[in-house]
Formats: sequence, C-alpha cells, structure tokens
Amino acid sequence: MDDTVFKNCNGLDEDGHVTSAYDVAVMSRELIKHEKIFDYTSIWLDTLRGGKTQIVNTNKLLKTYNGITGLKTGTTDDAGCCISATATRDGMTLIGVVLGADTGKQRFADAAALLDHGFANYAVKELKTPDDLPSSLAVSGGMEPSVEIYCEITGSAVVGKASADEAEYEINLPESIGAPVQRGDAVGTVLCKIGEDSCSFDIVSLDDSESVSYGRVLARVFDSLLAL
Repeated sequence: MDDTVFKNCNGLDEDGHVTSAYDVAVMSRELIKHEKIFDYTSIWLDTLRGGKTQIVNTNKLLKTYNGITGLKTGTTDDAGCCISATATRDGMTLIGVVLGADTGKQRFADAAALLDHGFANYAVKELKTPDDLPSSLAVSGGMEPSVEIYCEITGSAVVGKASADEAEYEINLPESIGAPVQRGDAVGTVLCKIGEDSCSFDIVSLDDSESVSYGRVLARVFDSLLAL
C-alpha cells in the first residue's frame, strides 16, 4: 500500500490521512481472506438491545446486486461517498473500489458498473496436473531402481473470456536422480502458464530409495533366502 498513510484508526478526515483506490482494494483483498467477515458484511437488517435499536446496512448493493458479499461503505466531507464492493459469481470474486463519488447513489452505480465489467469479461480457469507427467522416476545407485512421483497442482488463474489462452505446462524432470531419495523430496517442477501469469509446483517422491551398499545388498539377499 504505497499511497496510504493512516493518521487515525477511524477513517475520519485528518491532515495527511490519505489512501488510493488501489490500496483500498489491496486491504480489502487481505480482509476477505478471513471468510468470517462475510457473516457481518452480508447482513442487511439487524437489531440491538433486545430489539429496541434497529440497524440497516449502508451497502445498498446487498439488495440489488447479484452475488454481492460486502464489503464497506464510507463517507466524509473530504473523501466524498466511497465503497469497496465485493461480489462472487461462478467461483470468481471481484473487488470494485469507488472513491470521491458525489452521492451515495452514484457510488453504488459506479461500483456495480466495475463489477459488471469484470464478470462480463473475465473468468477463472482451474489448474490441474498435466496428463503427461510420468508416474515414476529412475534412481541411480539406489536400492530401489525407481520411485513413484507426484505433483499436487492447485489454484486457478483469471483470464479474459475472449482470450483463447489455455494452461500450458512445462515439466522439468531429470531422466534419473541419484540415491539416496526420501519420501517428500522435491525431484523436479511443473511450471504452469496462462497468458502472462505463471506459477511453479514441486514434483515430489512418494517413496524412499537408499544408496546401494554391501551391507544393504547382503541384508536383502538374506531376507530373500528366509522367504524361500
């Protein structure tokens, strides 16, 4: 949040107390990682003091916008009418920030327009393990000639709906690996690319393979004889 300086904790006007729409979006993104917040930001009407006091949410989008989940309105003389609006559709969550609107009605209209643009033009594509990932890897100098391997790929990427971009996977794996190998050891990587975005995941061993030694070979031969 490079453009933010807090001079107080209540958000009221004060000299030097500044932020930007981008920074509010960054702060909102961190806040909604704690999903408990939606238990409060999605409430439209509630009561306090045994029903003696009624409170209404100032976020009017809760009654009008499909998928709205929050998040926070704010109004001061210097900042104008503001909102950080969050909404989720088809597994994609967007944040729309409006600062300095002349009226509350205008901030809601502008926030809805921002969210509409995002939902109309972008979508989420899930990442997955590539079909051509080998199931095992040769081990040189090991008591076991190979180990089973696995790559857990999770996550998603936001792409333009008009884009033909599909996930591309680059498997970086040697032909063999030297012993010893332990379960959980990283033996390679899978690089996932969609458009300009990329992320890397470790390929790990599911087995152990100890280094070959005279004692281990002799013990294995002895065990084989006992099994006869």
